[in-house]
Amino acid sequence: LNEEYQSRFVARQEFTMPLKFGNIQFTPFASIQMNWRLDDETSGPNQNTDYWYRTIGFRATTQFNRIYNTIDNDLLDLHRLRHVIEPYVTVWNGESDIDTATIQQYDARVDNLSTGTAVWFGVKNKLQTWRGGPGRWYQIDWLTIDTALLLASNDATQRFDNPQFFNWRPEYSSLQDAAIVSGKWQYSDGIAFIGNGTWELDGGTLARGSIGAELDHGRDFRTYLEYREIGNTNDQFLSL
Repeated sequence: LNEEYQSRFVARQEFTMPLKFGNIQFTPFASIQMNWRLDDETSGPNQNTDYWYRTIGFRATTQFNRIYNTIDNDLLDLHRLRHVIEPYVTVWNGESDIDTATIQQYDARVDNLSTGTAVWFGVKNKLQTWRGGPGRWYQIDWLTIDTALLLASNDATQRFDNPQFFNWRPEYSSLQDAAIVSGKWQYSDGIAFIGNGTWELDGGTLARGSIGAELDHGRDFRTYLEYREIGNTNDQFLSL
């Protein structure tokens, strides 16, 4: 166990420019992060030097919808239906002057970085309806299904066995070609069924999947029942 202190200074700047072209939201973005060692760079067992890390890319999304006023089903608690289709795409590239896999892990927010090029695109479908009754109608997302593809360059960082993409900070992602599907069915105000799955495109195998139910008791109290399977280790979990 190394008890030597290491001091550093980290600065990160991000630039985004939200633009709108008709119904299309287009947002280019870029960031730069600098890391400086403030102590002796040759001290300690894990030597490290000053380095920089930058990202550049854009996000684009749009929305289409159609309303079905004739739908009314008391069994499913459906009163009118609105179908919302949201296509989206993110193109991203990250680069550094060192191998990011060798960065010492002190703070995941600044050290857990990925490099390479990735394209994330998909479509989110939402079915919205009204519930509550006369004088207290409110709108909910009755059914949500999000399907996406993640395509990564050969030199992209695969930090974990399970491919993941975080659209809000792509540099935190584990980049590998994959198909990712998630869904939620809000059966009633208190009961929802949730599921998701990730498939590796190279071998077509299931990397990770889960299915479960959520029971909302009100007053910020909820219980969950979930079955989860991890393909790489062939593990299965049942949690409550």
